[in-house]
Amino acid sequence: MKTETKIALTNGVALFAMFFGAGNLVFPLSLGSTAGSDIVSVWLAFIIAGVGLPFLGVFTITLFRGDYWKFFSPLSKVLAFVVITFLILIIGPLFAAPRTETVTFGSLQNLMPGFLQHHAAFSALYFLIVFLITVKQSHLTEVLGKILGPIKITVFVVLIIAAIWSGHHATSTQQSSIDQFSNSLSTGYNTMDLLAAFFFGGVIYQAILLRCSEHSIDFKTRAVPITLKSCVTGGVLLAIVYTGFMASAWLHADGLQGVPTASMVSAISMLVFGHAGQWFVCLCIALTCLATASALAEVSSHYVYRFICRGKVPRLACLIFTLVFMYAMSLLGFDTIINLASPILNYLYPLLIVFCVVRLVKYFYDHRRSKSVVAV
Repeated sequence: MKTETKIALTNGVALFAMFFGAGNLVFPLSLGSTAGSDIVSVWLAFIIAGVGLPFLGVFTITLFRGDYWKFFSPLSKVLAFVVITFLILIIGPLFAAPRTETVTFGSLQNLMPGFLQHHAAFSALYFLIVFLITVKQSHLTEVLGKILGPIKITVFVVLIIAAIWSGHHATSTQQSSIDQFSNSLSTGYNTMDLLAAFFFGGVIYQAILLRCSEHSIDFKTRAVPITLKSCVTGGVLLAIVYTGFMASAWLHADGLQGVPTASMVSAISMLVFGHAGQWFVCLCIALTCLATASALAEVSSHYVYRFICRGKVPRLACLIFTLVFMYAMSLLGFDTIINLASPILNYLYPLLIVFCVVRLVKYFYDHRRSKSVVAV
């Protein structure tokens, strides 16, 4: 296998591992369990919002050398600082990272020993593990791409195949097709992956740059093709798993009615495998959420260290501060976090989509124009 392909595959799997966290686990299950005869339109809306938009963001930000400051530079320095800080708060300490813990807790609560059935104790242990994963930042993409990512893919494929094999029929729904499509699109926004993409793109850009340097690959000419292959790899993996989870819930809809969103994974694991298999699947779900939480903790603490504290406070202190904030927010619970985030995301997402497309078009226009000038 060519070195470039290996680099693209590793980073593509790393992207999958970064993106496939808490909301990415439970939202397809929740949508599938209520889709009824509108399963195709529900699926399409979620793939657009949950796969297409995030990887559009990753690809676009890497064209700007993974530099989100350069990407948002047309907004002016002050407004760019406000926007970037706001995005970091949403995907890090406020909503996305704490939500990964609430899904893990919802999946494992009934399987844990007595003291860990208390949310505060479980959350403390969870963010301690995140700390141990992220404290040495240079190994993050390797851990995600070569260890946690493949484990997640394997477990999800097994769960999906077993769920589809044992499924029977779907329940009907009272919602109109338009309402179902709109709800699925909005739910895709709730993954917050487009917001995270602007920061994950920087991590992937640096990882590709490092690997190209190690293997004497001309980064200037090969960066875009490798990045595109990485995005396609991650996007295809994400789409396959989303499709499988949605189909699994659709076929087991009767047994999932009334189940809290945060406990969806635990419920379908129980339906498919029983108590013994539920242990294995739910522990792997914990790995899934830990992978995303670690990536979010890394980009959040780096931002605090470099741009808020200006390097005057040790990176370790910034990481600890970020994780403590995440811990406090996680205690609010899954539903409260979603209720707080949804109104913000419904307004923010369309604005970011437009800005992203404009920047992408302008980049290629300027690039083409500069090549024409050189040719003349």
